[in-house]
Amino acid sequence: MDTPLFGDDVPSSPPTSNPAPAQIADWQVDLLRNALDARGLTDQQARKSLIEQHAGRPLASLRHLTSEEALRVISSLGRDAGRTQRSEGSLWDEREDDTWIDRL
Repeated sequence: MDTPLFGDDVPSSPPTSNPAPAQIADWQVDLLRNALDARGLTDQQARKSLIEQHAGRPLASLRHLTSEEALRVISSLGRDAGRTQRSEGSLWDEREDDTWIDRL
């Protein structure tokens, strides 16, 4: 039984269609660009290809991503970066100075 008890829950206007998806925010564009820079990607075609791969569709530019897609791409780029960082070694292995235990 889905009818309202007192008629209060009946919308006065018919339901509207889904609103347009939110466009990508400036801070999301900055995060994506920083993630691409951190990977050492300077070639625009390589950057575009990686973003398209994670977005799952072709794009003319970063500004054509929706906010939701941008969050998904940022998240997947972060996961990928974590995998490569772990495979290369730890920060402990990359330290420059010897510690007291190294001098023993």
